[in-house]
Amino acid sequence: MPDITFREAPTEPAETKLYEREPENNNVGADQGMPEPVDSDTMPQTILDVLGIDGNVRDLPSEELSNLKEISSYLEESLGRDGKVPSIKTLGIKMDEIREELGMDEDTETSVVLDRIGGVVKSWKGLGFIQDPAKKRSLFMKLARCPDSKSMHKMVFDEMDKLSW
Repeated sequence: MPDITFREAPTEPAETKLYEREPENNNVGADQGMPEPVDSDTMPQTILDVLGIDGNVRDLPSEELSNLKEISSYLEESLGRDGKVPSIKTLGIKMDEIREELGMDEDTETSVVLDRIGGVVKSWKGLGFIQDPAKKRSLFMKLARCPDSKSMHKMVFDEMDKLSW
């Protein structure tokens, strides 16, 4: 058998570098802990704030208030399904996703945003009669291209008429 030589362990511990200064705080992208949750009662006002609308929910016209309540309930349900707590951050992210899906940018007038998103949510709730996911998705994309909520509702009713005959 060949001679095997083992190295000996060093007798003195290896030197470890000590930091001479305190580490700097990472302020960019740092999360400040758990976001403060938004409850159902304050969600409509929070959505207005996320959209950059100054003012109070009570000052909105009845149609816009109705759309805002639909959007609020939809966002609350959607975030709950995703396992997320409604907060200013999660509401903002979800609203940006919806705006992008509907082809709206940051410059879109707020009343148009409320009308389009509220109309889509109302119409989407009316699509329960469609079972085929591909058909539902196709109709959703058609709804997204409608100019206002009235035409969205008309499209849903037309689809209902087609299927009932």
